[in-house]
Amino acid sequence: MIDRQNDLKDALDSLRGKELKISTDPDTSITLERLLPSLGDWGRRVVGDSFGTQWELLLKNRFGSHIVQTWLTLAADTLDREDRGVFPPQQEEQNEEVGVLPTMGELVKGLVSSIEANLAFMLANPFASPVVRLLWLVLSPGRALPDLDGEGAEGIRSKRSNKYRKGQGVQGKSIFGDEVEKGKGAGRKFDETLVGLRKEMRVGLMGKLSGAEWRMLGVNAVGCVAVQVSRALPDFMAEVLMYSYFSNLK
Repeated sequence: MIDRQNDLKDALDSLRGKELKISTDPDTSITLERLLPSLGDWGRRVVGDSFGTQWELLLKNRFGSHIVQTWLTLAADTLDREDRGVFPPQQEEQNEEVGVLPTMGELVKGLVSSIEANLAFMLANPFASPVVRLLWLVLSPGRALPDLDGEGAEGIRSKRSNKYRKGQGVQGKSIFGDEVEKGKGAGRKFDETLVGLRKEMRVGLMGKLSGAEWRMLGVNAVGCVAVQVSRALPDFMAEVLMYSYFSNLK
């Protein structure tokens, strides 16, 4: 176990500062994809923080999209623990003079903020749309998420992503033998301010999409899946999205 921990630390150290480049490179992204399930909450936050404000670039990139889909799936459990006040030991050891690592909640807020301006276009983008659909679910308490091995991913994680992962032998398991929690749903909680991010995204979409654009999204091969997923969300966002969509058909 100690040898594996040391190997993981060495691997992460070699990636430090290069996460964005590695995530979008077809030859190296798979390395990070395999490492992510082995990271604890602190490691997940380090990776998310390394992307800075470059989320849109990642989402629109074929390989970056794979990385963010995996990162978001894992982030959901970290958000749940943060809501319960459970943080890794490094949290108390931080020095404000050196710098404080953002919490997972802060990182997700940053992700939403960085993609809001072009969110409407991302719904029809084959690489970005699956990430946005997954983000909606992550921000929906009580909604089960697809497993890292692809189970329960219909309409969420792209078929292209699942096929690629299987082709590369990515199993979504920790190298330490820890079981990555599957299908977490009803017990998942997080700060109410994060739930508000869904409304923030919804308001942005309502202000940018005309009736004609909603109709185009509904018949778009990629965008229509986003509309279908929104219908499954048991909340205000889905209700308003669908009301707007169908009212514009009149």
